[in-house]
Amino acid sequence: NGNSNSGFTDTDTDVDPDKLWQKDIKEYTTRVELPFNTAPINGKGKSDTFPYLVVNIGSGVSILKITAPGKYERVSGSSVGGGTYWGLCRMLMSGATSYEALLNLAEQGDAEEVDMLVRDIYGENYDNVGLSGAMVASSFGKIVSKDLIREPVKDEDLAIALLMMITNNIGQVSYLNARLNNCKKIFFVGSFLRHNQISCRRLAFAIDFWSKGTQEALFLKHEGYFGALGTFLQSAYGADVDTVLNTFGTVTD
Repeated sequence: NGNSNSGFTDTDTDVDPDKLWQKDIKEYTTRVELPFNTAPINGKGKSDTFPYLVVNIGSGVSILKITAPGKYERVSGSSVGGGTYWGLCRMLMSGATSYEALLNLAEQGDAEEVDMLVRDIYGENYDNVGLSGAMVASSFGKIVSKDLIREPVKDEDLAIALLMMITNNIGQVSYLNARLNNCKKIFFVGSFLRHNQISCRRLAFAIDFWSKGTQEALFLKHEGYFGALGTFLQSAYGADVDTVLNTFGTVTD
């Protein structure tokens, strides 16, 4: 449904006041289906659905621009994705046994113990250039001045800081591509987002923040299966896959 509302609202619910980074989130209450068919508006046969971006986050990141049903192109991507997060966590944390366990660990961490913020440099907000004191100036920057023997970094703080760094990178690359390709809606999909509420909230905030509310981050009901389903349909129907989808529509719940 191309007109579905993503349900994002600003919220301070369940925010730990000692973890100010958690305020830079947007909560979401619903997930949507990826629009496939055009939806005419104003009786003029035009659609407000296209173009849009699909950002598929797996081991790496692929960014697709969808301009019409069955018409798409890969416009960008990044080697920094879910595989980067999982690989770095395994290297840095001996207790990293599974992706789900890492996400649970990250929920308990505080990125401010690891990241250098604007206020760590200037003492407060840097108003001359519009930078909030709570904004990250350097990911992992605080570790430079830490005595790691006397002040070892907690695994949970590493887990959340890594997750925020990679998510912020994906969000900014996605925003810039949406701006370059004149897309107001960005659909984030892929296995990286399965059970990953932290990244979903952060991506929603990042797109809204950088675009000043002109772009929207959306998330699918079954995001972790998006690539697998596409591969299955392509394998089953080959060059006829678009015709089949147009004839029978999309699969829902």
